[in-house]
Amino acid sequence: MSPAYRLVMFGGNIVALLTLIGIIYLPNLSYVESSLFLFLFGFSTSSMLIAFSLNKERHSQQYSGLVTAFTNMIIMILGAIYQPAIGKLLDIYINSKTTSQYTLVDFHHALIILLITSVISLLIIFLIKTANA
Repeated sequence: MSPAYRLVMFGGNIVALLTLIGIIYLPNLSYVESSLFLFLFGFSTSSMLIAFSLNKERHSQQYSGLVTAFTNMIIMILGAIYQPAIGKLLDIYINSKTTSQYTLVDFHHALIILLITSVISLLIIFLIKTANA
């Protein structure tokens, strides 16, 4: 992996993490502010597309289709896992046990899984060997 790949992945992940923190924890965001944060989050997470190039670069040409399919499968599986996982965390952390209404704090607790994943991915970026290493 070239150092430029690492820089783009790291920068995208940092921006995604910071905007996600803003989306979850900043109180009383206006519509425009929320839209801006969500746009920045979506734009910065597009840096994960480098994973396709990175994986294809690390394997021989004859396996490029398989590697691309496997990378895509992992990304899709994680998306499918996180949606019910966040719902389950909401059920676990619900503050008002007598009603089924979730509070803002319940969402703060449930969405922390996204923040933890972003921090873990930042750490993983440093474990990937560059072409110079």
